Amino acid sequence: MRYLVVILVSIVVLGVLIASNPSLQDHRVAVKSKVNKIIDNELSSKGSNDFGNSLLGKFAFLVGNAAIADFVDDIVRENVSRKNYLLFSLTSIEYKGDSKLVGVGILGNVIISSQLDNAIYQFKQKFENLMDDLGINEKGNDRKQKERNDNYERQNNNGRQYIVNASSDRKVHFYNTPDYSSMRKSYFDTREVVIPLQIENGFAYLVFTNSLNQTSKGWIPMEDLESLSDY
Repeated sequence: MRYLVVILVSIVVLGVLIASNPSLQDHRVAVKSKVNKIIDNELSSKGSNDFGNSLLGKFAFLVGNAAIADFVDDIVRENVSRKNYLLFSLTSIEYKGDSKLVGVGILGNVIISSQLDNAIYQFKQKFENLMDDLGINEKGNDRKQKERNDNYERQNNNGRQYIVNASSDRKVHFYNTPDYSSMRKSYFDTREVVIPLQIENGFAYLVFTNSLNQTSKGWIPMEDLESLSDY
C-alpha cells in the first residue's frame, strides 16, 4: 500500500511539474520585465526634466517611450529562447553565436539569475549602436565627430616632443586607460622629455625607458605635459 501511495504521489508531482513548466513566452516576459525595470530605473533617476543627460532619455525624447518598448520586444524576441526539459525549462540568450543560460522555469515561475547582467550589457551595446546611427552619444555630442577629432590629434602629433611637468613634490601618474578612473602606482617625479605615440580624450600614450633601463607604458594627462615648442 505504501508503495502505491508513493507511486501515485510521484505521478501527481510529475504531472504538476509538466503542466506548470513555463512556456517560451513566459521566459521572454521574465527577461523583458528585468530589462524594462532597468530602463525605468534609469529614466526615473534622471527625472522627466533631465532626459537630455541620458542615452535612454534622448531616445525617449526623439521617438517616444513606445519605441523603446518595441525595441526591447524585438531584442528579446530575437535573442531569448527556451530549453525544455519537460519537468522544467531553462532561459537561454543567444548573442553573436554564443549561448548563455540566465534563468530557470519551474512550477509556473521563471527565475532570472545574475547571468542576465552580462546579456543586458550586450543589449546596451546594441542600443548604443542605434544611438550612434542617430548621431547621439552620452554627452549629447556626435560620437563620430569626437572620433574624427581624436584621429586628427593622433595624426598631427608628428613626433612632437613634450616635457613631463613632474618633480619630487609633484608626481605625474600613469593611467591604464585615457581617463582619470584608472590611475596606476607608477609615476614620473622628474622632468623628462617624451614623445606621445597616441593622443586620445586629453591623454597621451607613452612608452618611456628611464636611466635604469626600466620601461613604463601608459597614459598621461596632456595637462601634465609641456610642449618643447613653447620654450
